[in-house]
Amino acid sequence: DPKAPPFEYRDWLTKMSGKCDVGAYMLMYKGASRTETVTSFRKRESKVPADLLKRAFVKMSTSPEAFLTLRSHFARSHALICISHWILGIGDRHLNNFLVSMETGGVIGIDFGHAFGSATQLMPFRLTRQFINLMLPMKETGVMYSIMVHALRAFRSQSNLLANTMDVFVK
Repeated sequence: DPKAPPFEYRDWLTKMSGKCDVGAYMLMYKGASRTETVTSFRKRESKVPADLLKRAFVKMSTSPEAFLTLRSHFARSHALICISHWILGIGDRHLNNFLVSMETGGVIGIDFGHAFGSATQLMPFRLTRQFINLMLPMKETGVMYSIMVHALRAFRSQSNLLANTMDVFVK
């Protein structure tokens, strides 16, 4: 469907930059005002129900307790993956590069073709409206925040171990 959000976004990006490729992002930011960019984003965002991910987790759950368990595992694993990928410079983190376990709710990162800064990102990690709405009422200030803080502290306290492990991949 040419009116689907991805196609509308591509068309808008092409209009703003005059090109249709990844390099168009830089040109788009030069040509589009903040107001126009936010308006365009909100228009596309409004076409997708804000609770799709939450609905999927409810369907995966056999009880309210199961929902809370799945949601908690999702939040913990996603937070840890986000921080780990950010520290390691793993790029190309679009939504097709994540899998969600239907049994546990855990997030699994896939496709690590761009690592150690080879595909820099505008955003350090994915925190979409879908993810935030799944975490209601605490949103990102609950489990995700605390896991990210603990992960950063752990990486800092064990920085030599992390550096030595990653040294194998860099050399």
